[in-house]
Amino acid sequence: MGRRRILEHVSRTNYYLLIIIRRQAERAMRKARGGSQLSDDVAPNLDRLAVIADPMAFRWIRPDHMEPTGQVPSDEVRALLREQRDECLALLDTLRNGEGLLVTVSMSVNGLGKMDLYQWLYFVAQHAKRHLVQLARNEANFAD
Repeated sequence: MGRRRILEHVSRTNYYLLIIIRRQAERAMRKARGGSQLSDDVAPNLDRLAVIADPMAFRWIRPDHMEPTGQVPSDEVRALLREQRDECLALLDTLRNGEGLLVTVSMSVNGLGKMDLYQWLYFVAQHAKRHLVQLARNEANFAD
């Protein structure tokens, strides 16, 4: 798959993941305002998500709605990826007091199961990293 299509896929995937993350972030903030306890000594387990960044770690078949069309201009994909990155950073800022630990949402990829919102945001980053590794490999193979 070409560079443009890979980046379009990342942006399409981010789009769908951010729908879930936004909705759950609102839920987490409602829970926090409603008096749910935030714990200072609990941290999200991000180690189990490291495998997501490795394209060779497991077979991953993307859903059809995340398939790139190849029709989106590169400058649009680039702008969308920047907006999505900024939104992820804004969500982290919104959840800066641990609110992201108040909700969990299941993730089917690689049997990850229940994940808090910080893990979901890290998943977005790891998925992008997976494809950066793929792009680097493609370019190295092309250079040979």
